[in-house]
Amino acid sequence: MNLINIKSFDNPVEAHLFRTILEDEGIRCEIFDELTVGLNPLYNITVGGIRLMIAEADVERAALLLKEVGSRPLVNEQEEKIVCPKCGSSELYHGFKTLKGIKGFFTGVVTVLLMVYPFYLRSRYRCKSCGTEFKGD
Repeated sequence: MNLINIKSFDNPVEAHLFRTILEDEGIRCEIFDELTVGLNPLYNITVGGIRLMIAEADVERAALLLKEVGSRPLVNEQEEKIVCPKCGSSELYHGFKTLKGIKGFFTGVVTVLLMVYPFYLRSRYRCKSCGTEFKGD
């Protein structure tokens, strides 16, 4: 059986969520390189992320499911749709990691000087249309 990488992830939680969605639809999945990335997050770049692999025969159906899931708007705890405060778009990246701000600046300096993994990253929403980053409370 030929396995095809249908999607790559930065974190194992998201990979397992997508795996569950596909397996609920009867598509058998395997996750590769989860432990490698878990040992050292910098390996994520080297191995190409945590890979969700499926059989070649299921690629079209899985791609449709993943597209459907990816096109759903993000909602907050009150079930209200989250939109960009600048342009009003609901097409957002969630969990976008940023070093903006004074703490981020110092983290960047320490990271470069000591060659360590960044110890401070803020998680934000980022608009796909205009690039605005916001907290999204």
